[in-house]
Amino acid sequence: MILYGGNVVKKAALWYILIICLRVSAKNGVTQDQVSSRTNTLFDDVDDTQKQLDNEVRERLAQPKTVWVIHIPTRFPVLQLEDLSVTEPTFINTALVRSRREYQLGNPELEDPIISNNTTPCENVEEESSSEEGNVCDSDRTESEKPSEPEKCEEQEEKPGDDWTFDTQHKWHENFPDCAGQSQSPVDLPIAGLIKTRGARKLLFVNYNEIPNNLTLIYNGRNVILTGNWPRDRTPAVYGGAAHSRRYLFHSLVVYWPSEHTIATLHYPMETQALHVSAEYGSFEEAVANSPKDPLAFLGVVNIYKFDSETQAGLRTIINSAQKCKKWSVSMKPMPLSVFSPPFKEYVCYQGSLPIPPCTESVLWMIRRRSLTVNRESSLAFHSMLLGDDPPQKVFIRVAQALNDRHIYFFR
Repeated sequence: MILYGGNVVKKAALWYILIICLRVSAKNGVTQDQVSSRTNTLFDDVDDTQKQLDNEVRERLAQPKTVWVIHIPTRFPVLQLEDLSVTEPTFINTALVRSRREYQLGNPELEDPIISNNTTPCENVEEESSSEEGNVCDSDRTESEKPSEPEKCEEQEEKPGDDWTFDTQHKWHENFPDCAGQSQSPVDLPIAGLIKTRGARKLLFVNYNEIPNNLTLIYNGRNVILTGNWPRDRTPAVYGGAAHSRRYLFHSLVVYWPSEHTIATLHYPMETQALHVSAEYGSFEEAVANSPKDPLAFLGVVNIYKFDSETQAGLRTIINSAQKCKKWSVSMKPMPLSVFSPPFKEYVCYQGSLPIPPCTESVLWMIRRRSLTVNRESSLAFHSMLLGDDPPQKVFIRVAQALNDRHIYFFR
């Protein structure tokens, strides 16, 4: 009986020990960290929360972000641009250029250079024009086809704000602040280093063969200006090319002696500038008023003339119509604009300004690559008309302005 009782005590003791061990193990599983042998505290819970927040922040910052940089062209279309493969001259012999005239605007390997005497009269007048009127010399015309003499000569009155002169161009900025801008015209055009463009749309000259209702030639003592009156739907216009899809309507054509734009610092005998106004504006004044927010309010088409044996038909018509009056306004026989500014395909282009006050910096200039022709007699006759009774040192052009950070683009 005693032995039996001893066994019972031993068994009971073993059960109690087992129960105590199980309770201790359960207690340790609740109060200790699963990855650490030490007991958890309140600070451990705070640290875990902070680590979790830090991880979330890192994940957010580590996420890559896509930044889109969109360049919207305001001057020229995004084209495939490449530098012309030309050799930059380290020194330009002015005497050589003046005598031989072998340099050209753009690639020397291109045909029909803008400076070349190895051409026949009127060879440089483009064949792109659909009208033969703008492509013939006066020598090819019959007497009945040649422009008639001016019908009348009227005195031209000065308008308010027209009291400036080319002699005082260094003071223009005092009354016209834009004249001191960084994108002024005219400029000196380099013979190398132009940016060649590819993929541009075709340059179109619309209604350039339309005959106007009337033509008027005005001399205000500073400029010789040709204006005309066309029906609104038949007004000569230019669009395409560097002008994108914007349409520009003809405003006036100004004749200069000598050229305002120079090539490798050299002036040419004469130059004409056909100014066009964006079609969205109803007048020249409206375009000037909107120019601060519109850098392409105007389009200028430049024709540079070189000496040759014959004078281009349109320029000869203007010179013949000019009278040796102090200030005059002449009515001319209506003729298409293509006679005075023949269309072209190849040209250089840059962003500039009006070359006279108010010097608005909102003009896209296109200078034809192939020059037109003028003989010395016609050039001297035009110069004599400009001089009149004034002293011979009078200036009739604005000097070339700094190109600064602007680029010259070549289109063909």
